[in-house]
Amino acid sequence: MGVDCNIHLPANVRVRDVADIIGILAGKKTTVKTMNGGGLSVDVEGVKVEPTSIPEMVQITVKGPFSKDAQAARGDNEGLFCYYHFESEDKYVGWRDLNPRSTPFWCAVARSLVDFFGGEVDYNDCDTTRVDYRRSPRTNLVNCPSNNPEWDRFQKRMAAARPLAAEDFKRADKVSAYKLADL
Repeated sequence: MGVDCNIHLPANVRVRDVADIIGILAGKKTTVKTMNGGGLSVDVEGVKVEPTSIPEMVQITVKGPFSKDAQAARGDNEGLFCYYHFESEDKYVGWRDLNPRSTPFWCAVARSLVDFFGGEVDYNDCDTTRVDYRRSPRTNLVNCPSNNPEWDRFQKRMAAARPLAAEDFKRADKVSAYKLADL
C-alpha cells in the first residue's frame, strides 16, 4: 500500500470539470468554443471520464504528452489517471474525493484544484495531519452554473487556468511523500 494525497472537493463540482482542469494543469491543449446557443464551452484534449466496476467511482484519464514541466514532475510522458469518488466517509460525507499517490505532480494538482473549486487537501495520508491546505468551497453559481452569464464566466475561468510550472512542482516536492529525486 502506498502513500496517497487525499483531495476533498465540494459536492457541487462536476467530474468533467475536474477532469478538464487536471488536463489543463498537465499542459493539454485547450480550446474555447462557442456552442449553438451562443454560450462558451472549454474543450481539453485527451481527457476522459470513464465508469469503473464500482458504481460510486469513475476514472479520470488524461493522455500524454504533457507540458515539459509536468513530464519532468511525473518522470514520464505517459497517460495519467486517478479515481473520482462520489461518496466519502468520515467528516467528508457529501464531498467528492480523489486519492492519487503523494507525488509532487499530484500534490501540485491538488493545491490547484482546491484553489479553483474550494476544498481541502491532505498531502500525505500516512502522517498525523488531516488537512494541509484548505480553501472555502465556492458557491453553486461559481462551481456548477447552469445558465448564462454564470456559465460563460465559469468557462472563461476554466480557460484562464494555466499549466503547472516547475516552481509549482518544486513547492509540492516539499510536502509530497514521493520526491522528485526518486522519479
